Formats: sequence, C-alpha cells, structure tokens
Amino acid sequence: MGGMRETRLLFAAAHCLLDRTSGAALTLQSLLAGLVDRGLQVRSLEAACFDGPLGEQGLDLPLVDAAGTGRIVRRQRDGVRHDLVVFAQRQRLTLTPPEEVCFETAYLEMLERFRPHVLLGFGGYGLERSLFREARVRGIGTLFYLANPTYTSWRYFRDVDRVVSDTAATASLYRRSLGLIATPIGLFIDPQRVVAAERRPQRITFVNPIQVKGASLVVGLARLCLERLPEARFLVVESRGRWAPWLQGLGLTPADLPNVDVWPYQSDMRAVYAQSQVVLMPSYWHESAGMVALEALMNGIPVLASDHGGLGETLRGGAELLHIPPELRQSSAIPPVAVLEPWLAALTRLLRQPQEYAAAAERARAVGTGYSNAAGVERFLGVVEALRGRPQATGRG
Repeated sequence: MGGMRETRLLFAAAHCLLDRTSGAALTLQSLLAGLVDRGLQVRSLEAACFDGPLGEQGLDLPLVDAAGTGRIVRRQRDGVRHDLVVFAQRQRLTLTPPEEVCFETAYLEMLERFRPHVLLGFGGYGLERSLFREARVRGIGTLFYLANPTYTSWRYFRDVDRVVSDTAATASLYRRSLGLIATPIGLFIDPQRVVAAERRPQRITFVNPIQVKGASLVVGLARLCLERLPEARFLVVESRGRWAPWLQGLGLTPADLPNVDVWPYQSDMRAVYAQSQVVLMPSYWHESAGMVALEALMNGIPVLASDHGGLGETLRGGAELLHIPPELRQSSAIPPVAVLEPWLAALTRLLRQPQEYAAAAERARAVGTGYSNAAGVERFLGVVEALRGRPQATGRG
C-alpha cells in the first residue's frame, strides 16, 4: 500500500464524532486516529449534533442565536482536525432547511480546500445523501459506515461506492434485507481510555437504560435478586436513557429497587469498569457490535449478553450468551420469570462460585486483550485501496 500515504480521507456527517454517548462516534474516532498513524491525511467535518444533551459535555461550544446560521469551530482529537458547524439546535432532527444549506456550503468549501480522494460518512436523511452524491459527481470515492439495523431502503446507499460494517452479523442482515454487500472491519477502541488501572469489583453493571438495550429485563432481574440473590448490588449508568423515568413507565420507583445504585452519564468509563463485577448487555434489538461489552472484556469483566445480533461475534466466546424470545424484544414490559431464570442462574454462579468467576474473568480478558485496532485499520485500508482503483463500483449484490 505504498500509495496510501498520499491518500486524503474526509469524514463528513451531520452527527458529531466527538459525541461521547455514541458508540458509532467513538469507534470512528479511533479508526480515524489509526489512519493518521498510518500516514493518511484525515479531516472531519461535522455538524454539532448529538444523540442527547450529554454528548457535547467538555466541548465548550459557543452559543448560536440566529436560526439558519452556523459557526465553525475547530477541535483536535488524536491527530485529527474536526471542523464543527455549530447551530442553534444540537439535535439532528431539529436542523432547519437553512441550516442544512449552511452545512452543505461548508462541505463544498471543504471539498475545494482539502480535495479528498475518499469520503467516509453515514446517515440516511436528505442532507447526508446529498454529501455522498456531491462527492461521487466529483469522482471522489464514497464509503458508508454501517453500524445499526435501522436502514430500510436501498436509496440510502444509491451514491455509495463501498459499505463497511462493524460486524459480519450486520453485513449479513443487510445482505438479506437489501442485497447490500458490506465489508466487516470490526470495532475500534483505545484501551487506554477504557481499561481501569485498579479494580474493586462489587457491582452488576448496566449501561444506558432504554428499551432496546433491555432495560426491562434488568428491572426484572434486579427485582428477582432482592429475594433470590440478595448480595447482588446493581449499578445503572445513565446515558441517553434515564433510570427513574424508565421505572415510572413500568409503574415503579427507585425505592422499589433498593439494590440498584444509579450513576449519571460518565465521560470516563474507567471508573465504571473499576467497580464492575459483571456487565449486563441484554439487548433487545440487533446490537450491531456491543462496544460496552467489549470494553468490559478488555477489563477482564465477565459479561452476560443476549445471543442475537452481532454480540456473539464481538465477544468471541469471552462472555455467556443468553436467549431472549423474539416476541419479548418488541415489548417494554418486564419479562416473565421463566425468561429471567437463566440470567439469574448465570449471575448466581458468578457471584457464589469463585472458581466459576475466575474462569469467566480469564476468558473475558483473553478475548479483550486479543482485540487489535491495527487489524481493523488494515481491513479498512484494503477497502480504501480497492475503492481508489475502482471508484464507481457499486456496493450492491
């Protein structure tokens, strides 16, 4: 790949890559940093739009009062310059048509100044599709990063030359549903940002209490543990989801679950993993990869996860996979005890049988430490090299 050092890659999207609450943003940050380490010239242009208000913490973004106008600020992260177009609103779906035009103008100026060989992006709304279309018209190779199951039409990928996904499971999902060919490249995680220096494991941890992450199952499991496994102490870490409102929707209050402690959003997850004895990821939806679960393995923390989507592929035998019936995944109700029993049994073994816990922790650490960002960067560079050779090839099978 001798010519790769001259390659200029631009990431552009309406979602901000510096959003600490977005797993896709975090993995793409690490990918771009890996490309810089390999000598590529990398820039990023983003609207300052976040998954929620917590996402912009620490960025110190200016206030913009006038609707329809934007202000560009620059932030540097791991050798990558991020140009952020800041608007009055910080949510993707609240951008007005004039604000989208403003972002497109900044994008066109970036194309003229930086002259990228490759555009990397994601998103399926009109603005995002226009970014891919403009790049393709100019002969710039277009790459789409695919890491969730929500795209329902081929039209989102009409001006995309190549698609990369985080897992083969997600690539297979879209091959079946849309005839889309995607190249799995893996997750990208900087261990220095997630591995705790010292651990005092004492909590059963669950991150982001929302329906698709399996919050109802965790509520049911914690309630069952009050009687059946009283030594279990749970830690719920809020992100986009908030614990008390979720309980309220189930007719409960935090006082009904005295074995659950709640932490607000954590910009540094090392404090969470330092406390975690077991991590739960009972995702209801097609979890494309499961970043929290992999970060837990990197810390040597046993994980109990659902057995569908991309979790099995990501966790590679380093976690215990448990079944959630498909019909329950569409419901926000607390699952019946028959569904909770296998989760309780697995948790009981880990908490009450030290040898079981030690073996599970060793399996977790072996898988976690075996993950390599470098291998994923090589896979991505292979796609980029093929794309530069055939910039107009379609990603559809």
